[in-house]
Amino acid sequence: MTKLRETGGSWLLWTPTADSVPALRYVAEWGVERIICVTPSADTVPLLDLATARDALEEAGQRSSRDGSPEIGQWVSLSMALGAVREADRTLFVLDELHGGPVLADACRGLPSGRIALLVGPRAGIGSRERAVLGAAKPAVRHVTLGPRLFSPEAAACAAVAVVQHLAGLEPDA
Repeated sequence: MTKLRETGGSWLLWTPTADSVPALRYVAEWGVERIICVTPSADTVPLLDLATARDALEEAGQRSSRDGSPEIGQWVSLSMALGAVREADRTLFVLDELHGGPVLADACRGLPSGRIALLVGPRAGIGSRERAVLGAAKPAVRHVTLGPRLFSPEAAACAAVAVVQHLAGLEPDA
């Protein structure tokens, strides 16, 4: 039988909107360590109020008996977010259904969640400006999918964090 253990959390790079609060609660419960709010290249999206987000994350952390809630900072550019990932020596998986790539579960198998960062694009998708930034990123990013369906950013964030935390939390019986 397989048992779960507490794991280091993954990071989530995302452009959450006012509609993203329920999804933020879920990813907090599932163990995401840090949420980096990426400013969209187009200002057509009603961005999430960070005070509201912090309240939701704290509530979710308490409800799930976590030692604390995930860290969430100020809005940053994609370049700055990638710099933080690089500095922390994390593997960056970009959920990008249009670019293709392996399924996330296969790509991250064997990697500790404490070394993984996930980038979920905005509702309008990853634009040409963001693709240029990602293409210049060092080390290279890994494009992955969640499978054959297209998801909203909220559903993609929840599914990706759940997959990564589940795979990292499994260990064989002692």
